[in-house]
Amino acid sequence: ATASGTGAVRSTPVTFGTKLYIEVPTINIGGTDGLYLGFSDLTVTVSNVPGINATSTALRANGSAYQDGASAAFTSSYTGGDVVGLAIDGTQAAYGSKSRGFKMFWSINGAWQVNNPNLLTTFYSSEKNAKGIASFMFGSTEAADSWNVNFGQKPFNYTPPTDYLAPAFLAAVITSEYREKYVS
Repeated sequence: ATASGTGAVRSTPVTFGTKLYIEVPTINIGGTDGLYLGFSDLTVTVSNVPGINATSTALRANGSAYQDGASAAFTSSYTGGDVVGLAIDGTQAAYGSKSRGFKMFWSINGAWQVNNPNLLTTFYSSEKNAKGIASFMFGSTEAADSWNVNFGQKPFNYTPPTDYLAPAFLAAVITSEYREKYVS
């Protein structure tokens, strides 16, 4: 994707009960660090970036974490040429635990930032979207930003966390099982 101003793109919703991993190889990030990579529920409009609106969370290129419009220092920055990994765990949302919602993680060039999906410490979705359905969402505030998204349609640059699947693999499995069992 190449940005042409403020806006975003969103994936199809993440299935409750799944653990998914994708990578975003960045190509160019403009001078204001306006690339936001994260998650949102389906109410967030694509005319803005994730993290700025309620019910969304994002990691900005300057290393700040944005959630529901508020920001805080989170990790080191990323720039053009870096590969940002996004992992989301929807297992607790599926099984009705008290914490509900999705757990979200980011890596930069294979190094997990602050919270590692293989450990117990996590960055949870907000209380506002704890019962919502999450999607991957990527947005930018400037025209100079460009990036790709790898949903697993080609090999990842870095090893996904244990038990996390690529959305492309999951879709292929669901499609093949559906075709085998439900063809009329």
